[in-house]
Formats: sequence, structure tokens, C-alpha cells
Amino acid sequence: MTMKTATALLGVILLATLAGCSKKSPTDEAAADKAAQPSAETKAMPPRKSHAEKAAGLLTLIDTAPQCQEFRDRLEAAGRTPDDQPLPVDSMSMIVAEAHKAGCSKKPGQQ
Repeated sequence: MTMKTATALLGVILLATLAGCSKKSPTDEAAADKAAQPSAETKAMPPRKSHAEKAAGLLTLIDTAPQCQEFRDRLEAAGRTPDDQPLPVDSMSMIVAEAHKAGCSKKPGQQ
């Protein structure tokens, strides 16, 4: 085998190897197409809750005891923020967290 033939054969082997590595399998292409398409969950996003609805839901987590009324009042005030405006710095989740730290979380089974 001459040097020219050996070099040519090596070149053909390298090109075949590169061609084999660069091909996508049908499953890879299908997975890439599926990832590019929005999922059904993304398409059917539920409507956003209003600030009042969020506040009403979070109020159920705070005890109705007199010492907890401050947190309930702050949460109700945050719920009155117009929906087209951002929530105040004292966001609803922060209020609930403070109420929890103060021992104002509703106990399981409590109404």
C-alpha cells in the first residue's frame, strides 16, 4: 500500500466517522421538535388571581385571635391594591410569614 493510498483511506475513514457522528437519530429530532413546541400546560394557563382573591385565600392561614388581627388587617389592605398595580413592599407572603413567626398561624382543623 502506497503512502497516497493510505492517506486517502485514512481520509475516507475520518469523513465517514464525522458523518456518522453528525447525523441526528429520529428520536433526537422528535425530542427537539417536542421541546420547541409549547406544552398543553403552557397553552392552558389558568387566569391570574386578583389581589383580593389571593388575600382571601391567605387569610384562611391566619388565626382569628385578637393578637393576630394586625396581620389580618395588613393582608386585607394588600388585597385592596388595584390589580393593575404591583403589591406594596409588604407583600402578602411576607405578611403571612410574619404572622407565622408571631404564632398566628391557624392550627390544623381550626376554622
